[in-house]
Amino acid sequence: MKTIINFSICILFVISQLFITNIVFANEWGLEKQNMEHGKCDSIILHYDGKVWNTQNSGTTNWLYGVWGNGEDDIYVVGDYGAVLHYNGKKWEKSVQITNKRLMSVWGTDPNNVFIVGADGIILRYDGTKYIQQASNTTNWLRAIWGIDKNNIISVGDNGTILYYDGAKWIKQKGVTNYLLLGIWGNRKDNVYVVGYNPESHH
Repeated sequence: MKTIINFSICILFVISQLFITNIVFANEWGLEKQNMEHGKCDSIILHYDGKVWNTQNSGTTNWLYGVWGNGEDDIYVVGDYGAVLHYNGKKWEKSVQITNKRLMSVWGTDPNNVFIVGADGIILRYDGTKYIQQASNTTNWLRAIWGIDKNNIISVGDNGTILYYDGAKWIKQKGVTNYLLLGIWGNRKDNVYVVGYNPESHH
């Protein structure tokens, strides 16, 4: 099973929003090494080849927050100002910008079914040809997305928001907390974990 490790110095913004440097790690996919002039770039993509971490040229200075891939030549990264980057096995390319909102997380089932979530409850779905905005029925920020298959997807975010996608529509789940929810993982639809913190008590 291929593993993506998404670690971000910016992702700590999700916890404290104090950091200004962003790192995205993609692990165990044989991505081609690319050199990059750091200069004033505020974002970075690192690839691990099993021995060393190498910097890749993202082509953007926008902060990056989420990464997901379907294979070594089909990887997505999302970030500030609607940034969506796609890796084709040779280089990172910018997708057509369809929003200026901050995009926090990306997940999919295959090249024709990719979901992106972010600020103000935005949800985008890529069908292999175009991005379509879906109705989330919330204005709360969505911080993470994960799923078992195309008919069982969950997104979590601010104020305890938990949304469930049944393959046709997003359904808001009954609230059990008002905490800021940041992460989600599971191995089947009846075994899912969500983590977060109380923003009122965080210092």
